[in-house]
Amino acid sequence: NRIADARIIAISNDPIAKLVEEKRFRADLYYRLAIFPIEVAPLRHRRQDVAPLARHLFARVRGVSEGDVELSQEAVDVLTAYDWPGNVRELRNVIERATILSGAAFPDAALLGSLLEPVMRHGSRSRGSPAGDEGLHLRTRLNEAEKELVAEALERSGGRRKPAALLLGIDPRNLAYYLRKHGLSPAPGSDGS
Repeated sequence: NRIADARIIAISNDPIAKLVEEKRFRADLYYRLAIFPIEVAPLRHRRQDVAPLARHLFARVRGVSEGDVELSQEAVDVLTAYDWPGNVRELRNVIERATILSGAAFPDAALLGSLLEPVMRHGSRSRGSPAGDEGLHLRTRLNEAEKELVAEALERSGGRRKPAALLLGIDPRNLAYYLRKHGLSPAPGSDGS
């Protein structure tokens, strides 16, 4: 007879002890697994970890050294303002999606914001945000400021997209997204380029 020598690492999003109490998880299995429990707080409670994790994930996706990855303060602000209900898996997916869209450099704040904005819009009020505080709601105010900046760039560029994108420091394809998002369009009669 051979005896297997194995260690099992089990992960759960729900507190297992509570599930055992509610008889939704087998107590005998819990006591076999719970030799050395490690509790990890959700990412929304560890915002200081978001930027280093994003840097690490980007380096893995691009196959470069973490030391070669530069994050702008604006990108860090966008990433840390989000609650990350899907924790590190969600962060990894956003970084991969943004990397595909951005090319070689770390994704800029505008692109990251555009990927997170639909999620924030559908679950618009952050956990613990009291009703009636919409006037101070960060994402709402950032969205308004974003629309004003895009409109101003269009105005300064005479409604031409490429110069407007240059003024905003974004790719013209990203500008097209913001134009659709905010219902803005180039000036009538301009060729849009």
